Amino acid sequence: MLVAALLGWFANNRWMVLFAPLLGFGIASAQWWMQLHAVRALFCSVTTPCDVSYLHLGPLTTAGLADLVFFLLLLLGVDSFAHRPKRAEMIPFPRKAE
Repeated sequence: MLVAALLGWFANNRWMVLFAPLLGFGIASAQWWMQLHAVRALFCSVTTPCDVSYLHLGPLTTAGLADLVFFLLLLLGVDSFAHRPKRAEMIPFPRKAE
């Protein structure tokens, strides 16, 4: 998904830039959730109380880092759909009188 997003940037394909990070974010979120459950199961047993917080371990997992990267790419993809005024529509810059 990361390669698809980068190819979308180079090919100037806004839809690829938007949907590749969106799919990557969804996949990384599911992997992040599974990794957090595995880490919690590793540190917590049924008989002892668990003090491992999901928020403390979230960004430290590889899927948590992938979530952050895909979220930033998703924001850039949404920004690529923002209206950009054409040069003719721009307000002319005031010039000094000579």
